Amino acid sequence: MKRLPLLIGGAMTAVFAFTALLSLFWTPHDPAFVDAAARFTPPSSAHWLGADRMGRDLLSRLMAGAWATLLVGGLAVLSASLIGVPLGVWAGMRRGFLSDIVLRASDILFALPALLLAILLVAVQGASIATATAAIALATLPVFVRMSYSATLAVIAQDYIDAARLGGAGSLAIAWRHVLPNIAPNLGVQASASFSTAILAEAGLSYLGLAAPPTTPTWGRMMRDGQTDLFVNPWPAIVPGLAITVAVLGVNLMGDGLRDILDPRLRELR
Repeated sequence: MKRLPLLIGGAMTAVFAFTALLSLFWTPHDPAFVDAAARFTPPSSAHWLGADRMGRDLLSRLMAGAWATLLVGGLAVLSASLIGVPLGVWAGMRRGFLSDIVLRASDILFALPALLLAILLVAVQGASIATATAAIALATLPVFVRMSYSATLAVIAQDYIDAARLGGAGSLAIAWRHVLPNIAPNLGVQASASFSTAILAEAGLSYLGLAAPPTTPTWGRMMRDGQTDLFVNPWPAIVPGLAITVAVLGVNLMGDGLRDILDPRLRELR
């Protein structure tokens, strides 16, 4: 039973990722095609999830929006981890003035919300997927720095690290052979949690018009467009809202399942 959340969350996340990738090659209709005769069409054989106020197919736009969400969230978490983990490990192994600067800088960055960073970047670069990705990555970066730093301190306090140093191993070798393998499970769980947060952040930025341009379908923009006619036809707002809920729930369940399996303290309690 302890693997059930992992299996359910993994299946939901796999469906989300498959839908996003499938949209690159096939959608039931052109997501940008406007069919005035299909305005506010309820779910039917022609439009499986209905159509919005402009007659655009909701399922097609939902699939295209899944790709935008996966791209922004995945790149943001990947960028934050590739920068934050080495910085955190280095700061944990080289404690001193420079590591304190890295930690204080991450604290300052952590105090800035993704929305504020996005507004600043949009003012300079304009709204785009790259802008949203950079804003979410910068907001996520301190989390990886702090987690890898604290995990590194716990690892290097072990006796086998002293034995490795006595054996002539350098800092880089210790970090690669001992620190990273031991902190990888924690980083995997954190990556799943950060990805679910990134999905919500991307939806929020898209809702405010701070992410992808208007020509790119996104779940947040679909919700904003659908709320105008919420009492006339609720489907254009309900469909992307449910998609966001399912995607976040799936990633969180997968992260909880990984934590239950990889965390030795939780294994001892079972």
